[in-house]
Amino acid sequence: MSRTKRPSQPPFAFGSGGWRSLTLCTQMKTKNQSLSWAIPFSVHRKKTIQEIRQTFPFIAFVRIVIAFTVVFLPIRFLLPRCLPDLDVDWTQLYFISLLSMFGIIIPVCLGAFCPPRITIKPKGVFIQSAQRSILYRFADIATIRVDETTKPFATLRICLLEQLKDKEYPIAPTIPIIVLATRINELRLNR
Repeated sequence: MSRTKRPSQPPFAFGSGGWRSLTLCTQMKTKNQSLSWAIPFSVHRKKTIQEIRQTFPFIAFVRIVIAFTVVFLPIRFLLPRCLPDLDVDWTQLYFISLLSMFGIIIPVCLGAFCPPRITIKPKGVFIQSAQRSILYRFADIATIRVDETTKPFATLRICLLEQLKDKEYPIAPTIPIIVLATRINELRLNR
């Protein structure tokens, strides 16, 4: 049985990816193929924690407790006078009700920790988050570029025609930058 020896460098290797980059480049040659990745969790986690702290500051929780207590206390003293046979552990009811209000906030916060998924499709750039999805069509994009100078991950920068500020999405290290840039250029030219 004869074995063919693989050359140390493939003829069209991109970056340090070697054979994997060449394979990915071969896969991307089909017209309807899309390139997809999830934003690295380490970057997304920092941004999410900052957003949660801005959305739900500690003082907001204090206000919720005070407002709930102001509504609960009159009910606690007036209801037993109207219904004397009512047998309720008011302390337990107060804490269960308060915890259930905070329990509504917890799934929202946990959903925010799911990193968005970026997909380069023939129609444009599709961003799918936990609770929303956005499609930036190539016709609506003024500029789209891959910025390799950002650390620790390269960044996909999208500037829309009607907005001045760039949208920034970190690129996963598993995505070869040259293949991504080539694919974006091909799709923009074919639109």
